[in-house]
Amino acid sequence: MESDIYNKLRSRSLSVKEKKEIEKVILEYDIKVLDICYISGYYIIKDAEGKTFKLSRIKHGLDKTKASFIISDKLMTAGFNNFICYYKTKKDKLFVKSKETLYFVTNYKENKAIDYNSEDFEKIFSLVARFHYLSTIIMKENIRIKDKSTNWYVEFDKRFKMLLYIKKIVNNKRNLDAFDELYINTLDSARAFGLKAIELLQDSDLVLKDSVKVIELSTSCFKRICKSDEYFIDGIEKLRKNYKLWDIARIIRKTMFISNFHWDFLYAKTFLEAYSLENKLSKDELKIILAFIIFPKDFWKLGYNKYIKHVEIEENNYIHKLNKIVKYLVEEEAFINNFSQYILDKD
Repeated sequence: MESDIYNKLRSRSLSVKEKKEIEKVILEYDIKVLDICYISGYYIIKDAEGKTFKLSRIKHGLDKTKASFIISDKLMTAGFNNFICYYKTKKDKLFVKSKETLYFVTNYKENKAIDYNSEDFEKIFSLVARFHYLSTIIMKENIRIKDKSTNWYVEFDKRFKMLLYIKKIVNNKRNLDAFDELYINTLDSARAFGLKAIELLQDSDLVLKDSVKVIELSTSCFKRICKSDEYFIDGIEKLRKNYKLWDIARIIRKTMFISNFHWDFLYAKTFLEAYSLENKLSKDELKIILAFIIFPKDFWKLGYNKYIKHVEIEENNYIHKLNKIVKYLVEEEAFINNFSQYILDKD
């Protein structure tokens, strides 16, 4: 998650030709330009009234930007002001075309890095809950969004069996390298997590089928405003929908690898309860979230890429990714036990 301090390191001045082109584009909007600054990938525009705008340019992804505009508009109408806001031109157009490039304008809020503490993510999960609730309503509109949901019980079972096949491949190798040895020594623990996940999904299969789908979010889209310390969603990284329980689990799993959290369940509990205050989670839904968190997706993907697809990546990169997973295995096991007890204790 980037801060404005980091952005300033990547900023540069505009050439005369570039400035003329950007000023020509901005003339299409009701903005009186005072200053223009380029920061890797986009332009920051300050106007005479002290407002700040972000001018982005694209050559592809037209449908995604159009859909994001509709989502933003619907969220604003519903009173959700913690999302990026798009501005139309004087002629009510979303884009301005200049040569082969399309430009569009959004609001810009000076932001700072998130501290990765419990309070930060408690506020973020409250934001996620409100966004999820509204996105279920928005998706009833005619918006083209790729559906990434699947029968996760079947998918996990297939990947679980594939881990056994990978084990045979590694065991049949004559000479094991450092990655092979670390992978095979970790495989049984990973399969134990996978089996637990499958059992949890099997118990709650009907609940998952009835679960609502939401627009996916990513941890990188959350920003903290410098002036107010409020949080907002700075766009959508990949425009797709999935089960809300998958999205919650995915965000929690990513945050658990952050050094501040170290797979401490107390943090996850805080996040889940912050979410539940806005959008209540049932006992069966918590089981599914746990299943999605603990299935060894990253471990399986590493083995799949190396031993089945034979993706050519430097050995050090493979080992680095595997070490990141192995590093917290003990903590993750404690996390599973504490989360399971939390579910049992729920009324």
